[in-house]
Amino acid sequence: MVAQAIPATATINAPVVVTIGTGTQQYPLTNRCCAQLTACAIRTRTRYAAVVSTSGTGGTFKLLGNACPCPTNNLASINGTAPAAPTEPTA
Repeated sequence: MVAQAIPATATINAPVVVTIGTGTQQYPLTNRCCAQLTACAIRTRTRYAAVVSTSGTGGTFKLLGNACPCPTNNLASINGTAPAAPTEPTA
């Protein structure tokens, strides 16, 4: 399986799905513990070894190895306001 492109609009916690060719059906991509992967766990244009598990109504793709380490989502944010300049102590 190759992660061809991650949409620019994807957030880091967006669930990862697999599509085959030009098909419209989306299949979840799970890790070895069967938890669905999120966009922060994969990289564009990277090969991932996976197996497919099918049923009569669908299927899932499961990674054989480890995904990229995910951030803790404790991301610093900015608000667009410049921080106040430190003041000089007066004697």
